[in-house]
Amino acid sequence: MPDPSGRLPFKFRPGSQGLFGESLFSINSHGLRNREFALEKHGQYRIVAMGESTTMGATLRQNDRPWPVALEELIRQNPHAPSPVEVINAGVSAYTLADGLILLQETILPLKPDLLISYYGYNGFEFLIGPNSILREAVPVRKPRPSPTLERFEYRWNLERYRRRNFQPDPDPVMVARLTEGLLESHYARLYRELIAIAQKNGIPLVLASFNMAVHHGSPPDVIEFYRAVFPSVNFSILANRVHNRLIRALAEQHDGVWFVDLSNGLDGAHEHYIDLVHFTQSGRERLAQNLHTGLQDLLKAEAREHSPLP
Repeated sequence: MPDPSGRLPFKFRPGSQGLFGESLFSINSHGLRNREFALEKHGQYRIVAMGESTTMGATLRQNDRPWPVALEELIRQNPHAPSPVEVINAGVSAYTLADGLILLQETILPLKPDLLISYYGYNGFEFLIGPNSILREAVPVRKPRPSPTLERFEYRWNLERYRRRNFQPDPDPVMVARLTEGLLESHYARLYRELIAIAQKNGIPLVLASFNMAVHHGSPPDVIEFYRAVFPSVNFSILANRVHNRLIRALAEQHDGVWFVDLSNGLDGAHEHYIDLVHFTQSGRERLAQNLHTGLQDLLKAEAREHSPLP
Protein backbone atom coordinates (compact mmCIF):
# COMPACT_ATOMS: atom_id res chain seq x y z
CA MET A 1 0.00 0.00 0.00
CA PRO A 2 1.17 3.63 -0.37
CA ASP A 3 3.15 4.98 2.58
CA PRO A 4 0.85 7.48 4.32
CA SER A 5 3.86 9.69 5.12
CA GLY A 6 5.16 9.56 1.54
CA ARG A 7 8.69 8.81 2.77
CA LEU A 8 8.84 5.21 1.58
CA PRO A 9 8.05 3.82 -1.89
CA PHE A 10 5.36 1.60 -0.33
CA LYS A 11 4.55 -0.38 2.80
CA PHE A 12 3.21 -3.86 3.36
CA ARG A 13 -0.45 -3.74 4.32
CA PRO A 14 -0.78 -5.00 7.92
CA GLY A 15 -2.83 -8.18 8.19
CA SER A 16 -2.70 -8.96 4.48
CA GLN A 17 -1.91 -12.26 2.75
CA GLY A 18 -1.06 -13.39 -0.75
CA LEU A 19 0.44 -16.24 -2.73
CA PHE A 20 3.82 -16.09 -4.51
CA GLY A 21 3.98 -19.31 -6.46
CA GLU A 22 2.89 -21.88 -3.87
CA SER A 23 4.26 -19.84 -0.95
CA LEU A 24 1.92 -17.93 1.36
CA PHE A 25 3.09 -14.45 2.25
CA SER A 26 1.54 -13.25 5.52
CA ILE A 27 2.03 -9.70 6.81
CA ASN A 28 1.50 -9.22 10.53
CA SER A 29 0.01 -6.27 12.39
CA HIS A 30 3.42 -4.53 12.43
CA GLY A 31 3.57 -4.54 8.61
CA LEU A 32 6.33 -7.16 8.47
CA ARG A 33 6.53 -10.57 6.80
CA ASN A 34 6.63 -12.41 10.08
CA ARG A 35 4.41 -14.34 12.41
CA GLU A 36 2.46 -12.22 14.88
CA PHE A 37 4.35 -11.15 17.99
CA ALA A 38 3.68 -8.89 20.94
CA LEU A 39 5.28 -5.46 21.12
CA GLU A 40 6.54 -6.30 24.61
CA LYS A 41 9.41 -8.80 24.61
CA HIS A 42 8.44 -10.59 27.84
CA GLY A 43 12.05 -11.59 28.51
CA GLN A 44 12.85 -12.74 24.97
CA TYR A 45 16.14 -11.81 23.31
CA ARG A 46 14.93 -10.04 20.16
CA ILE A 47 16.97 -10.06 16.95
CA VAL A 48 15.74 -8.03 13.97
CA ALA A 49 16.98 -8.89 10.46
CA MET A 50 16.94 -5.91 8.08
CA GLY A 51 17.33 -6.14 4.32
CA GLU A 52 15.86 -6.37 0.86
CA SER A 53 13.80 -9.09 -0.84
CA THR A 54 16.70 -11.47 -0.19
CA THR A 55 15.89 -11.13 3.53
CA MET A 56 12.12 -10.91 3.16
CA GLY A 57 12.35 -14.19 1.27
CA ALA A 58 11.49 -14.84 -2.39
CA THR A 59 9.96 -18.16 -1.38
CA LEU A 60 8.21 -20.17 -4.07
CA ARG A 61 7.25 -23.55 -2.62
CA GLN A 62 4.74 -24.27 0.12
CA ASN A 63 7.32 -25.28 2.72
CA ASP A 64 9.95 -22.66 1.87
CA ARG A 65 10.88 -20.22 4.62
CA PRO A 66 12.92 -17.00 4.80
CA TRP A 67 16.42 -17.24 6.26
CA PRO A 68 15.52 -15.33 9.48
CA VAL A 69 13.17 -18.23 10.34
CA ALA A 70 15.95 -20.75 9.76
CA LEU A 71 18.36 -18.64 11.80
CA GLU A 72 15.95 -18.50 14.74
CA GLU A 73 15.70 -22.29 14.75
CA LEU A 74 19.50 -22.66 14.79
CA ILE A 75 19.96 -20.15 17.61
CA ARG A 76 17.25 -21.82 19.70
CA GLN A 77 19.20 -25.08 19.44
CA ASN A 78 22.42 -23.36 20.55
CA PRO A 79 23.00 -23.89 24.29
CA HIS A 80 25.44 -20.96 24.40
CA ALA A 81 23.07 -18.38 22.87
CA PRO A 82 20.60 -16.11 24.68
CA SER A 83 17.36 -17.87 25.56
CA PRO A 84 14.52 -17.50 24.84
CA VAL A 85 15.20 -15.87 21.46
CA GLU A 86 13.15 -14.61 18.55
CA VAL A 87 14.34 -13.45 15.12
CA ILE A 88 12.06 -10.93 13.41
CA ASN A 89 12.11 -10.60 9.62
CA ALA A 90 12.10 -6.90 8.71
CA GLY A 91 13.21 -7.40 5.11
CA VAL A 92 11.16 -5.57 2.48
CA SER A 93 11.36 -6.21 -1.25
CA ALA A 94 12.72 -3.33 -3.37
CA TYR A 95 13.89 -1.36 -0.32
CA THR A 96 17.38 0.10 -0.26
CA LEU A 97 19.36 0.84 2.88
CA ALA A 98 18.05 4.41 2.64
CA ASP A 99 14.51 3.04 2.93
CA GLY A 100 15.61 0.65 5.66
CA LEU A 101 16.81 3.55 7.80
CA ILE A 102 13.32 5.05 7.71
CA LEU A 103 11.79 1.66 8.56
CA LEU A 104 14.30 1.36 11.40
CA GLN A 105 13.19 4.63 12.98
CA GLU A 106 9.46 4.14 12.42
CA THR A 107 8.92 0.40 12.98
CA ILE A 108 12.00 -1.43 14.24
CA LEU A 109 13.26 0.74 17.12
CA PRO A 110 9.84 0.64 18.87
CA LEU A 111 10.32 -3.15 19.00
CA LYS A 112 13.38 -2.57 21.26
CA PRO A 113 15.68 -5.06 19.48
CA ASP A 114 18.63 -6.55 21.34
CA LEU A 115 20.57 -7.17 18.11
CA LEU A 116 20.32 -5.84 14.54
CA ILE A 117 21.46 -7.80 11.49
CA SER A 118 21.88 -5.91 8.21
CA TYR A 119 21.86 -7.81 4.91
CA TYR A 120 21.71 -5.06 2.29
CA GLY A 121 23.56 -4.88 -1.00
CA TYR A 122 22.15 -5.21 -4.51
CA ASN A 123 19.36 -2.62 -4.36
CA GLY A 124 21.82 0.07 -3.33
CA PHE A 125 24.78 -0.69 -5.58
CA GLU A 126 24.24 2.61 -7.38
CA PHE A 127 25.10 4.35 -4.08
CA LEU A 128 28.71 3.26 -4.70
CA ILE A 129 29.00 5.33 -7.88
CA GLY A 130 30.57 8.66 -7.10
CA PRO A 131 33.04 11.29 -8.33
CA ASN A 132 36.05 9.18 -7.27
CA SER A 133 34.94 5.89 -8.81
CA ILE A 134 35.40 4.44 -12.30
CA LEU A 135 33.87 7.16 -14.44
CA ARG A 136 34.37 7.18 -18.18
CA GLU A 137 31.43 9.52 -18.66
CA ALA A 138 29.02 11.50 -16.55
CA VAL A 139 26.84 9.43 -14.22
CA PRO A 140 23.14 9.75 -15.12
CA VAL A 141 21.11 12.06 -12.90
CA ARG A 142 17.39 12.27 -12.24
CA LYS A 143 15.58 14.85 -14.33
CA PRO A 144 12.22 16.18 -13.11
CA ARG A 145 9.31 14.83 -15.14
CA PRO A 146 5.54 15.43 -14.83
CA SER A 147 5.10 11.79 -13.85
CA PRO A 148 7.14 10.41 -10.90
CA THR A 149 6.82 6.93 -12.46
CA LEU A 150 8.25 8.19 -15.76
CA GLU A 151 11.04 10.00 -13.92
CA ARG A 152 12.03 6.82 -12.04
CA PHE A 153 11.82 4.65 -15.17
CA GLU A 154 13.93 7.04 -17.25
CA TYR A 155 16.59 7.28 -14.53
CA ARG A 156 16.77 3.52 -14.11
CA TRP A 157 17.00 3.02 -17.86
CA ASN A 158 19.83 5.55 -18.24
CA LEU A 159 21.66 4.09 -15.25
CA GLU A 160 21.39 0.59 -16.72
CA ARG A 161 22.88 1.80 -20.02
CA TYR A 162 25.69 3.52 -18.11
CA ARG A 163 26.52 0.34 -16.19
CA ARG A 164 26.60 -1.78 -19.35
CA ARG A 165 28.93 0.63 -21.16
CA ASN A 166 31.38 1.21 -18.34
CA PHE A 167 32.02 -2.08 -16.58
CA GLN A 168 33.86 -5.06 -18.02
CA PRO A 169 33.52 -8.75 -17.06
CA ASP A 170 37.03 -9.09 -15.63
CA PRO A 171 38.11 -5.75 -14.10
CA ASP A 172 41.85 -5.29 -13.79
CA PRO A 173 43.43 -4.27 -10.46
CA VAL A 174 43.65 -0.63 -11.54
CA MET A 175 39.91 -0.54 -12.19
CA VAL A 176 39.13 -2.12 -8.82
CA ALA A 177 41.49 0.32 -7.10
CA ARG A 178 39.81 3.31 -8.76
CA LEU A 179 36.37 2.19 -7.63
CA THR A 180 37.68 1.51 -4.14
CA GLU A 181 39.28 4.96 -3.97
CA GLY A 182 36.94 7.26 -2.12
CA LEU A 183 34.79 4.31 -1.08
CA LEU A 184 34.46 5.55 2.51
CA GLU A 185 33.11 8.84 1.14
CA SER A 186 30.47 7.18 -1.06
CA HIS A 187 26.75 7.63 -0.47
CA TYR A 188 26.53 3.99 0.60
CA ALA A 189 29.17 4.62 3.26
CA ARG A 190 27.21 7.61 4.56
CA LEU A 191 24.05 5.50 4.80
CA TYR A 192 25.89 2.74 6.66
CA ARG A 193 27.38 5.29 9.04
CA GLU A 194 23.86 6.53 9.75
CA LEU A 195 22.78 2.96 10.50
CA ILE A 196 25.77 2.53 12.80
CA ALA A 197 25.07 5.83 14.56
CA ILE A 198 21.43 4.87 15.22
CA ALA A 199 22.46 1.46 16.59
CA GLN A 200 25.14 2.99 18.84
CA LYS A 201 22.82 5.72 20.08
CA ASN A 202 20.30 3.08 21.15
CA GLY A 203 22.90 0.68 22.54
CA ILE A 204 22.09 -2.07 20.02
CA PRO A 205 24.86 -4.37 18.71
CA LEU A 206 24.91 -4.32 14.90
CA VAL A 207 25.99 -7.06 12.49
CA LEU A 208 26.89 -6.15 8.90
CA ALA A 209 26.65 -9.32 6.81
CA SER A 210 28.39 -9.68 3.45
CA PHE A 211 26.09 -9.75 0.43
CA ASN A 212 26.22 -12.75 -1.92
CA MET A 213 25.30 -13.46 -5.54
CA ALA A 214 25.08 -16.42 -7.87
CA VAL A 215 28.27 -15.32 -9.66
CA HIS A 216 31.44 -13.45 -8.73
CA HIS A 217 34.61 -12.37 -10.54
CA GLY A 218 35.92 -15.95 -10.49
CA SER A 219 32.82 -17.58 -12.00
CA PRO A 220 33.09 -19.30 -15.41
CA PRO A 221 32.34 -16.86 -18.26
CA ASP A 222 29.52 -19.02 -19.63
CA VAL A 223 27.76 -18.94 -16.25
CA ILE A 224 28.06 -15.14 -16.10
CA GLU A 225 26.66 -14.93 -19.62
CA PHE A 226 23.70 -17.07 -18.59
CA TYR A 227 22.61 -14.41 -16.08
CA ARG A 228 23.20 -11.50 -18.46
CA ALA A 229 19.99 -12.27 -20.35
CA VAL A 230 17.90 -11.02 -17.39
CA PHE A 231 20.58 -8.99 -15.58
CA PRO A 232 22.39 -7.13 -18.40
CA SER A 233 24.53 -5.16 -15.92
CA VAL A 234 25.84 -8.33 -14.27
CA ASN A 235 29.46 -7.13 -14.73
CA PHE A 236 28.74 -4.01 -12.73
CA SER A 237 26.94 -6.01 -10.05
CA ILE A 238 29.89 -8.40 -9.64
CA LEU A 239 32.32 -5.53 -9.17
CA ALA A 240 29.93 -3.52 -6.99
CA ASN A 241 29.35 -6.46 -4.67
CA ARG A 242 33.09 -7.00 -4.34
CA VAL A 243 33.54 -3.37 -3.34
CA HIS A 244 30.41 -3.23 -1.15
CA ASN A 245 31.68 -6.06 1.03
CA ARG A 246 35.05 -4.32 1.38
CA LEU A 247 33.16 -1.24 2.54
CA ILE A 248 31.14 -2.86 5.29
CA ARG A 249 34.15 -4.81 6.54
CA ALA A 250 36.11 -1.55 6.83
CA LEU A 251 33.25 0.21 8.61
CA ALA A 252 32.87 -2.63 11.11
CA GLU A 253 36.58 -2.41 11.90
CA GLN A 254 36.27 1.32 12.56
CA HIS A 255 33.31 1.28 14.94
CA ASP A 256 32.71 -0.26 18.35
CA GLY A 257 29.64 -2.43 18.73
CA VAL A 258 29.66 -3.35 15.01
CA TRP A 259 30.56 -6.81 13.69
CA PHE A 260 31.25 -7.95 10.14
CA VAL A 261 30.20 -11.51 9.27
CA ASP A 262 31.41 -13.07 6.03
CA LEU A 263 28.63 -15.27 4.63
CA SER A 264 30.39 -16.21 1.39
CA ASN A 265 31.51 -19.75 2.26
CA GLY A 266 29.67 -22.13 -0.06
CA LEU A 267 27.24 -19.34 -1.00
CA ASP A 268 28.88 -16.54 -3.01
CA GLY A 269 29.23 -17.74 -6.60
CA ALA A 270 27.48 -21.03 -5.80
CA HIS A 271 24.76 -20.59 -8.44
CA GLU A 272 23.03 -23.85 -7.50
CA HIS A 273 21.73 -22.04 -4.40
CA TYR A 274 19.96 -19.29 -6.39
CA ILE A 275 16.82 -18.88 -8.46
CA ASP A 276 18.32 -15.82 -10.19
CA LEU A 277 21.32 -13.54 -9.67
CA VAL A 278 20.57 -12.68 -6.02
CA HIS A 279 17.49 -14.56 -4.76
CA PHE A 280 18.03 -17.89 -3.04
CA THR A 281 16.57 -21.33 -3.35
CA GLN A 282 15.65 -22.88 -0.01
CA SER A 283 19.06 -24.53 0.16
CA GLY A 284 20.62 -21.08 -0.23
CA ARG A 285 18.52 -19.60 2.56
CA GLU A 286 19.44 -22.49 4.84
CA ARG A 287 23.13 -22.07 3.97
CA LEU A 288 22.99 -18.34 4.68
CA ALA A 289 21.40 -19.02 8.08
CA GLN A 290 24.08 -21.60 8.88
CA ASN A 291 26.93 -19.27 7.85
CA LEU A 292 25.44 -16.43 9.85
CA HIS A 293 24.90 -18.60 12.92
CA THR A 294 28.52 -19.76 12.72
CA GLY A 295 29.78 -16.20 12.38
CA LEU A 296 27.71 -15.05 15.37
CA GLN A 297 29.01 -17.64 17.85
CA ASP A 298 31.26 -15.34 19.88
CA LEU A 299 28.76 -12.50 19.85
CA LEU A 300 25.88 -14.76 20.93
CA LYS A 301 27.95 -16.13 23.81
CA ALA A 302 28.77 -12.61 24.97
CA GLU A 303 25.13 -11.57 24.66
CA ALA A 304 24.03 -14.64 26.62
CA ARG A 305 26.29 -13.61 29.48
CA GLU A 306 25.08 -10.02 29.29
CA HIS A 307 21.40 -10.96 29.28
CA SER A 308 21.50 -13.91 31.66
CA PRO A 309 19.21 -13.49 34.69
CA LEU A 310 20.88 -12.59 37.96
CA PRO A 311 21.25 -15.52 40.43
